[in-house]
Parts: sequence; C-alpha cells; structure tokens
Amino acid sequence: MGLVAVVTEVMKLIFVKTFRYSTPDVMRTIVPLFFWSRLEESSLLLSACAPLLKAPIEGALHRLGLPAFHNVDRELDTFNSQRKLHEDSQDRKS
Repeated sequence: MGLVAVVTEVMKLIFVKTFRYSTPDVMRTIVPLFFWSRLEESSLLLSACAPLLKAPIEGALHRLGLPAFHNVDRELDTFNSQRKLHEDSQDRKS
C-alpha cells in the first residue's frame, strides 16, 4: 500500500518538473497535479488504516466462503529462553 503512495509521489514530482508555468490557462493544466496529490493522500490514508481493516476483510471473506488469513504461532527466542537452553545443556554435560 505504501508503495502505491510512493509511485504517486514520483508521478507528481515528474509532473511538477515538466509543468509549463507559461501556459495561458494554468488552472486547466494544473488539474493533473491535483489529481496526483489526492491520489497520494488517499493511498496514504488507506495504507495507514490497512491494519484496522483486517477484521472486516476477514469477515467478508468468510461470508463469501473464501479462506481467511491464518496466523502462525511460534515460540519467541528471548534472552531467558536462550539462557535456559544453555543451562540445560550444561546440566546434561555434568
């Protein structure tokens, strides 16, 4: 999602770079710049809200009979768990 915002920003920058300010009807020629600006803002808002939209999207997929997202649970490798593994291996050696 954020990549779409980056692409629209690049398109906007290209348009600004190639924009001719000496045209007689500046308001008409600046409309694409406003379009790219709004598209960038919309894609940024959508990408910021994407994590909050996971539950409604999963509900809609479930109602349509499509598979939902599956979370994989795994044990974390924390400092204490590593130390315990090291202590257990030391106990086995002695």
